Amino acid sequence: MAVLLSGFLVAVDEEGAIVGSVCLEPLGGDALLRSLAVALHLRATGLGTSLLQAIEREARARPYASLWLLTTSAQRFFEYHGYSTVDRTNVPGAVRETTQFMRLCPSTAVCMKKRIA
Repeated sequence: MAVLLSGFLVAVDEEGAIVGSVCLEPLGGDALLRSLAVALHLRATGLGTSLLQAIEREARARPYASLWLLTTSAQRFFEYHGYSTVDRTNVPGAVRETTQFMRLCPSTAVCMKKRIA
């Protein structure tokens, strides 16, 4: 079961424990995809893909043109789902000014983008 909470999509198991999550941070005409996470015991089960597809549907329902993200470990996963690498020097100001970009993710994190509109 998944529940959308003001930009957050949370997957819970039968007991109500959170087993996955993802978030959209609005950036005007685009959004930052944040914190796609799946519990270790449920990785490679399709839950991450399900969460990603659900949050992309939510993003398309809003007038976002593109989704942006930073990743240190899931570049291949996102490439498989249509995201492409963007040089950090070519990132729009709205993305560069996020806390995720400026402080939370290391400079070695890969920046990626997917057009959804």
